[in-house]
Amino acid sequence: RMFRNFVFSLTMVIAMVLVVAQYGRLIFMQLELETLRGMTALKVGIILTPGALGAATTMPNGGRLSDHMGARLPAMVGLSILGAMMFLLANLTVDTPIWQLMLILAVSGAGTGLAMMPMMVAALNALESRFVAQASSVRSLNRYVAGSFAVAILSTIVTAELGSISAATAHGQSPASIQSSYNLVFWIGLGCVIATVALTAFLPDAKKTRHYQ
Repeated sequence: RMFRNFVFSLTMVIAMVLVVAQYGRLIFMQLELETLRGMTALKVGIILTPGALGAATTMPNGGRLSDHMGARLPAMVGLSILGAMMFLLANLTVDTPIWQLMLILAVSGAGTGLAMMPMMVAALNALESRFVAQASSVRSLNRYVAGSFAVAILSTIVTAELGSISAATAHGQSPASIQSSYNLVFWIGLGCVIATVALTAFLPDAKKTRHYQ
């Protein structure tokens, strides 16, 4: 019955597609830094921290903006920012400075935070109050299942390109070849983000949001 609601179903589809970009950034960026640049797990964690801080900064604002102007505009702006950063990640080289990478991750996290909260608010607002608890559970389940499929598919692609995700096997390849294999993940993520930007055009605007409220 929940999936008969167009807005709820739409946000679930957007979340599923967006997970590909998110997991590609969170998992394969870590693998890239460890296998290609030889960094320790601690250093990689520090480099990835700005992405989390960026998301934490914009998530509350995204929810507030959706209350005033609907989910469509903030989600579209946030995903557009994320798409621009995915393009930069897809064009990384082995000589890209770490500070530049951290800046890209911070801005991409901010874009993700700005986009995710409006979509969640729109999904819950569109449902009857008796479905809110179940909808939250379904949303979490949707994210975990989509994430599992995303990791499996992207791992298969990277493995096919590298021969193995392990540093030992990849050691014999040129750094440029390894870099291009990981960049392919971000090109796929960029395609997914572009698809979600198009889908956000069907999210509620301010007028429809006030109607749901």
